[in-house]
Amino acid sequence: MAIDVDAMKAKNLPKATFGAIFEVTDGEIAPDDVTAIDAYLGQFVAPNEKGECCGCGGKLTGGFESVLGLTTFRWGLAHGEGFCSECKYPARAYHFNVGPIKRFECVLQVHPDLLIADNNEEDED
Repeated sequence: MAIDVDAMKAKNLPKATFGAIFEVTDGEIAPDDVTAIDAYLGQFVAPNEKGECCGCGGKLTGGFESVLGLTTFRWGLAHGEGFCSECKYPARAYHFNVGPIKRFECVLQVHPDLLIADNNEEDED
């Protein structure tokens, strides 16, 4: 199933931000650090409360659910990269050197603004 890039862009999905993903419970974080984190996170869709795929609405879980045939994050070939098992929407689970953060694990889907439509039509037999 090919991703309809134009339809995804038409959804006007919000971009991820520091406040949408992290909660500071003790101490402060420098404004420059928040700016650096937001610059990185702007590549991704803000996760929704239910952890659903922005492409098909399936819940992006990991682990045993995939054995049961449920929608899940599926690993790709590049380290940390993957996609929704149902609609193949791209995502990243491992994030490195994000401002002051050296590594965090969180499935974030690529924002539609960064997707490029493949206008090559495949030959049908």
